[in-house]
Amino acid sequence: MSRAFTGFPGVSIVPCGDAEKDHGHLVVLPWSFCKSFPNFLTSDPMNTRSTLVDRTHADMRIAALLRQAPIEFARAVYGINDHTGGRTDTMAAREVARALRQGVAVTEERAEQRARAYLPTVGQEHCPRCWVVYGHKSPLRFREATEERPETAACHACGAEYATSHG
Repeated sequence: MSRAFTGFPGVSIVPCGDAEKDHGHLVVLPWSFCKSFPNFLTSDPMNTRSTLVDRTHADMRIAALLRQAPIEFARAVYGINDHTGGRTDTMAAREVARALRQGVAVTEERAEQRARAYLPTVGQEHCPRCWVVYGHKSPLRFREATEERPETAACHACGAEYATSHG
């Protein structure tokens, strides 16, 4: 039997001639409904995201973001110390003050805990800074690499930008 995978667990498309057979938990649709499915959903059984990403490239993105969590932890510690010491003009201290205004208690212990727990997944990459400082998973937007600059990931919530490839 020839099945086309949709990318959704347990859901595949089978030819209409096989509609009378028992396929388990399959939904058999007339071909007229199936033609509207985008090609990437029916061609790649491993793809569960809306964008196609080369696995090696995606792993490099994740590795680059994982390296940022300890840096964001150090930045949070500097911000906590600056804020406590009255140096409110540094960017790190402003970030801590912003978190405090939003009702998020920023402590060194909590920031370290979050930095160790930062684990983005392919297709659902989130901002290391927002996670370490605020405990929020803000999605990142990727900008393709050009000859002048590497690929970057930007956070719309805090404005952080990370290089995710070597330029």
